[in-house]
Amino acid sequence: KRVAYDARTGRKWWVVVDAQPSAEYTGVAGLIFSPNSKRIAYVAWKSEKQMVVVVDGQVSEEYERIIRCPIFSPDSKHVAYVAWKGEKRIAVVVDGQAGTEYEGIAKDSVIFSPDSKRVAYHAKNGQKQLVVVDGQAQAEYDSIAAGHLVFSPDSKHVAYVAKNGEKCFAVVDGRAHHEYEGISAPIFSPDGGHVAYVAWNGENRLMVIDGQPGAEYDSICEPSPVFSPDSKHVAYIAQKGAKLLV
Repeated sequence: KRVAYDARTGRKWWVVVDAQPSAEYTGVAGLIFSPNSKRIAYVAWKSEKQMVVVVDGQVSEEYERIIRCPIFSPDSKHVAYVAWKGEKRIAVVVDGQAGTEYEGIAKDSVIFSPDSKRVAYHAKNGQKQLVVVDGQAQAEYDSIAAGHLVFSPDSKHVAYVAKNGEKCFAVVDGRAHHEYEGISAPIFSPDGGHVAYVAWNGENRLMVIDGQPGAEYDSICEPSPVFSPDSKHVAYIAQKGAKLLV
C-alpha cells in the first residue's frame, strides 16, 4: 500500500515516501520498510564524512560511517545498525542507543530474536572474535563462523560455530560443545528445546543432537537434520558404503 524511493536532482538526494519528499542529503542508501509496513528507515549522507540514520523522519546523531544499514525487528518496534564514530571503533546501535565499542563487527551478523526482545552479533577484539548477546560479551575464540549465528524459534537460546586453532565446535547459550574438524550450522527444533548439527573428523560424518554424537557415516545428505513439528523426533539421510539410510 506504500511506495518509497530515492531521487536526485543535481547533487542533492531525497527519499520520497508516499509522495512526500524528505530533507536534502548528499546521498542515501539502505531504504527499507518495517515488516508491518508502517515504518521506514535509511542511511543518509549529510557530507562526505557525516552519515546519519533516518527512522520515521527522525535523524540520528552523526557518524563517520554506517557499516550496516538499518534492520527492523520482526515486530517492527526496534531498529538496529552498525556505526563507526572515531578511532575506528564501531558499535551496534539499537533504537538510537550505542552498545559497547569493538574493533570490528561483522556487518551482516546483527540479528533480532524471533520475539524481537533480544539482539546478537559477531564482534572482533584484536586477534580474537566473540559473540555479543543482549549486550553481554561471550567467550573469545580464534574465529566465529560467518552466517551461523542463530536464535532458537522460542527466542530463549542462541547458537553459533566457533574455532580455536584447527578445531571447530558449536557454542550453545555460551557453552562450547565437543571439538571436531568441522561442523555445519546448528539447527534448533521448533520448540527451541533441542539443537542439532552435522560434524566430521576426517572423512566420517555424524549427527550431533544436544551435544551427543551419533553413529558415523560416510556422508550425511543435505538438508539435514529435520525435526518433527512437535520437536520430539529428528530425521536425516546418511550414506554408508553404497547404501542410503534414513
